[in-house]
Amino acid sequence: MLANKAIKSISIMVVICFSLIISIPMVILSTTLSHYGRIIESVTFYYKPLNSSIIEELNIISDLGNIEIEYIDPPVDYFVKIDVNIEMVGSGLAEKIYSDYFDIIEGNLTGSPIDFSMKFLSDIYDPEVSSLIKDVSIKVNLRKDIIFDISVTLINGRVSINVPFNVRINNMKVNITKGNILFDLSNCIVEGNITGIANQSNIELRTYNVQYTRNSIWYLKNDAGDIKFDIFQSNEMGANVTGIGEIYSNNAIINVVYYDTSTNVGAVITFNNWAEYFPSPCTWIGFNYSYLYTDPMGYIFKSYDFPTKNSYNLSLHRNTVENSNPYYWNLYSEPIDNN
Repeated sequence: MLANKAIKSISIMVVICFSLIISIPMVILSTTLSHYGRIIESVTFYYKPLNSSIIEELNIISDLGNIEIEYIDPPVDYFVKIDVNIEMVGSGLAEKIYSDYFDIIEGNLTGSPIDFSMKFLSDIYDPEVSSLIKDVSIKVNLRKDIIFDISVTLINGRVSINVPFNVRINNMKVNITKGNILFDLSNCIVEGNITGIANQSNIELRTYNVQYTRNSIWYLKNDAGDIKFDIFQSNEMGANVTGIGEIYSNNAIINVVYYDTSTNVGAVITFNNWAEYFPSPCTWIGFNYSYLYTDPMGYIFKSYDFPTKNSYNLSLHRNTVENSNPYYWNLYSEPIDNN
């Protein structure tokens, strides 16, 4: 009799334990799923200043996102259109919207300057939500017949500015902490300076037959990433360009690609503060071949047709020399058929 009661008690305990083993994970899973959600939202801002300025200021500040700036043909009734797309997936997002995480300030939609900012709310801990974010993109469309002075400040993401044929641009300045910067200028007209400042990023400046209304300054500074200059020039420039490229990491590279097909265009590129030697052979990439020589200021590439009517004068600096590697600089070299 006692034995039967013991067996029954054990059986009941086994059933209870088995039920708990099944039910507890089910409760946890059910609770997790009940908080699981997805945010897919898009919002658009149109900027229509009541009065046009000679140069319109555009300022964009964001904690996160891939920012793409492009130009569109008029007629449109706005100066700037900004499309923001946000996608988040994961636990805790049920019944949430983007404004529970981001504070978007559109600024004055009918006046100048044009200011836009997108930041995390003050009580949001970035790493807490970073795994939930699948996409944050900020697409900026500018009217081609308006001259803009562009400033972008971004913490994490990438910035791409594309300036097409016959568009006039004034100053462009991008400051990014982590991500990549691309300036892509093709057959456009530059009236100001180009500045790119980065920390954990790569910076690339591409120019194709760009004209300049006045002497222009390029300044690219990178604390822990690469810098690339990619220059093609077959037309007269109209003014001179003075460029400075600075890197501060021994793991970083400065790349220079230069083509010119006009005797009215030339270039001088100087490498300064480089502890390493230049490996041989070292050839210039371009239709007007150049040569490498050493002078007290450093290592210089100079085009055969220099001095010319207008020129690119780039001064490239490595501001750290400790344990530097002789191959951390790079000047592209490849065969070119001039026939």
